[in-house]
Amino acid sequence: MGILDGLASMGLGKLEGADLYAKEEKKVKKDSAESTQKKEISEKDFIFEKSYECPVCYKAFKESKVKSSRARLIKQDRDLRNVYQGIDVNKYEVTSCPHCGYSALDKYFTGIAAPQAKLIKENISKTFTRFSRHTIVTYDEALERYKLSLANSIVKKAKDSEKAYTCLKMAWTVRGYMENYDRAADDYDEKMEELKLNEEELILNALEGFISARATESMPIAGMDQITLDYLLSVLCLKLNRLDESARFIVNVLQSRNASTRIKNNALDIKAEILERKKNEN
Repeated sequence: MGILDGLASMGLGKLEGADLYAKEEKKVKKDSAESTQKKEISEKDFIFEKSYECPVCYKAFKESKVKSSRARLIKQDRDLRNVYQGIDVNKYEVTSCPHCGYSALDKYFTGIAAPQAKLIKENISKTFTRFSRHTIVTYDEALERYKLSLANSIVKKAKDSEKAYTCLKMAWTVRGYMENYDRAADDYDEKMEELKLNEEELILNALEGFISARATESMPIAGMDQITLDYLLSVLCLKLNRLDESARFIVNVLQSRNASTRIKNNALDIKAEILERKKNEN
């Protein structure tokens, strides 16, 4: 199952098999808390409707977004996924225009140039089919929006860092889906296998995109300085059992004079795990 499978249902079947990081031949011209635990609260308590004007078709619409003041951080995964109590914020990260199909992570949504908007109109909007929208976004709906966002990033020739960050956020959403899937469901084992493979594919695409961005783009990348990015790259390599690459990136963190104590301690844990895995391989 590809990470873009399902776009056909939105009228974008020709993009299902698109290469996320395909490069065009170079051309001469370049385009310019919750307060108490006494009673259970619902996901709806975290949500508000935010108004947008689409930068592609200029039509108004509303999207469900998370009230940052209500979301209480519980933990952070090794690969920097923040986990909040009562809601998975990653389900609400994509902003999607219901009129023309333009979609992107919220942090990239308004940052679109006129030539990119033209590409969206020509290659997304013409065939885009509106999909169901609900105040409370399900995991399946969230993943459809991520796929649409990735399709848009391909069409508008987004930076590799944007594509990689979208893949990473989508992988985090898949992980949240696995954590919250009904264990009593008849298809539990089958669904877990499908989602695990999906997460791994997304992690791989995120890794490739960030490595490319690290070599070709200026810092910060997706809001990360080089220390944070190298730490993340090491973690992603470790997840894919690419131990030598993971070691190279984590050495950069450990040797940095600017790395915080917390990130260096985490880096030491990663280094120890790399050494243990290599020992077990021999």
